Amino acid sequence: MNMNQKGFANIALIVLVVILAGVAGYFALNNRSATPPITNEQPTPTPSQPTKNNEPIPTKPTQNNNPPVTNGTPTNWQFVDANSFTLSLPPSWKFNKLQGIDSYVGEFVGDGAKLGFDYGWYSNSLAEDNDPKHIVTYETIGGYRAKIVVPKVAGNGTTGVYFGDLGGGVQKTRFEISGYNLTASQQETAVKIFRTLKFKK
Repeated sequence: MNMNQKGFANIALIVLVVILAGVAGYFALNNRSATPPITNEQPTPTPSQPTKNNEPIPTKPTQNNNPPVTNGTPTNWQFVDANSFTLSLPPSWKFNKLQGIDSYVGEFVGDGAKLGFDYGWYSNSLAEDNDPKHIVTYETIGGYRAKIVVPKVAGNGTTGVYFGDLGGGVQKTRFEISGYNLTASQQETAVKIFRTLKFKK
């Protein structure tokens, strides 16, 4: 082999080594960038699932200002025996007996609202079914057919319940309890009160 062939072989060998080194470096860099960096940081738990020793810590239930409800009536309501009938009232409400002429009358007062009642032969039947200012519906309360009346616009009209026949022979015993111009919240409470009514036989 002459000197020219030897020099060419050396140059070719150097070029081959450089190419192999370049290819190896390329793959090494690609593998490194594809591998996620390793850190000692722990994932931050979300506020709703705090952890301790990789186990969820029980969280306390959120505070609810609404009292628990049983059969539609909050359990902290007071039971009231009003002689001819019974019902439940919110804790702060009061029952006042009033002097009637030909019927039993009284009122329930609380939270800025007043619900007056009339138990007898001539109780007011409240709004008619087609009254343009009120919504009139019927349901069974305490075993009797009841007419519930609420204003279409809260704070502008009568919120009440009327029972047209509680028995009593030819002259039927009737009952009505209602309030006027109640706010939306007072109106909701009033209807809940109505639905706790029970009448004594």
